[in-house]
Amino acid sequence: MSPLNTVAAIFLAALAAGVFIAINSYETPPAEVRRVDLSTDDLEIMIQRTACFGPCPIYTVYVRGDGSVSFVGQDYTDVIGSVDDTLTDEQLFQIAFELDRSRFFDVVGIDECEELWTDASSVMLWIKWQGKERRVERYLGCKKRPPDPAPALSRRIDEIINTAQWIGDWRKKWP
Repeated sequence: MSPLNTVAAIFLAALAAGVFIAINSYETPPAEVRRVDLSTDDLEIMIQRTACFGPCPIYTVYVRGDGSVSFVGQDYTDVIGSVDDTLTDEQLFQIAFELDRSRFFDVVGIDECEELWTDASSVMLWIKWQGKERRVERYLGCKKRPPDPAPALSRRIDEIINTAQWIGDWRKKWP
């Protein structure tokens, strides 16, 4: 082997070893990890639905972190008056998951409505959880609004706690 070939072979071997070491020693930076606390000990929620020009259910429902639920039906609900219930740990976990996923406390300043339809009800959603508190009232006749978690979150909480058992056939009554 000529001296030039020997130098080239040593150089290539050193280069290959360097590349091998670099590849195997490189650590991928960890993806951003967001710690999520889904405990519900201090959770308090109130959902209030108002009247419309039709058979919209008018009620208020309260949810607490201990799993207690109070439903107060006022009009267009199968239950008129108060009824109490208790949520399972799984239902409480689902509510906490939905609250975290919706980023309800992070979204601010959405009270614009580009296209307003009349005759709809409103929803008021008040949530206190993990040292944060927020109250949002939304007219559900707004058909063009920037992305807003409040209406969908209130519907999802209603589904989890099964307010339909006190409202009746919500498909006929809800806008």
